[in-house]
Amino acid sequence: MIEPATPRDEAKRLAALHALGILDSKPEAAFEAVVELTKALLDVPMALVSLVDRDRQWFMAKVGLAASETSRSVSFCAHAIHEPEVFVVPDATFDPRFHDNPLVVGEPHIRFYAGFPLQLPSGERIGTLCALSPVARENFDGVGRTRLRLLGGMVLDAIELRTKRAELSRARATLNRHDMLLHALSRPVAFTGPDGRIETCNAAFALVAGGTDPVGRPVADALRLPPGAWAPATESAVAGRIARIEGVGLPVGFAVHGAPDGYAFIGDLTKA
Repeated sequence: MIEPATPRDEAKRLAALHALGILDSKPEAAFEAVVELTKALLDVPMALVSLVDRDRQWFMAKVGLAASETSRSVSFCAHAIHEPEVFVVPDATFDPRFHDNPLVVGEPHIRFYAGFPLQLPSGERIGTLCALSPVARENFDGVGRTRLRLLGGMVLDAIELRTKRAELSRARATLNRHDMLLHALSRPVAFTGPDGRIETCNAAFALVAGGTDPVGRPVADALRLPPGAWAPATESAVAGRIARIEGVGLPVGFAVHGAPDGYAFIGDLTKA
């Protein structure tokens, strides 16, 4: 048996894999569906989404195999990540890299292996989608390779979608924390969009706007401003100002901080 070599970009590869936060996660339907499709379309009893960690390969999704991980030293997939395309072993018993591998001479008695390297957009190959069988196969042709390549693309798409969902979840959590802070403020605060309408505000600002919810209304209308009073900076991030406003619930002055994209932050000027 020949143990798999270590990729030259191993530190970067492992960092990219760990950054996904995907190792040791619970089974996910998208990946389970791909291994089932791989089993059916390639006519094999076993299919895996295998991620090659520092000292192990961990199966994010699997069908036809009981184990959840194996040592990296006996991993076929750790060989496959060195290849830019589908890696095929027609009969492991005649391959010097694998003929006495514990996974060949013992359960699950691998003879045929085909693995598509899962390469991230940044270039790191983190694992494979692979098809395995205890029966040798010399005729794994272009159709089989194409199917495995397309199925591997589905795994990569699912990983990207999973990453985007995680980023969205973190962004929502941050937004919720900011929203809690916004509403905890006793002074009036609001944010407006490029169209000059209020996108969010706190209760103190709503009070200044007459006690009704001003979200969605133009700033000038919500605060009953005179013509031309609403003019946030739009060409630079330099703060614009609205003069002191009287007779709209509370006598308050506002500072308007405009951004180049037209969004603006409105905060009161009252002194403590």
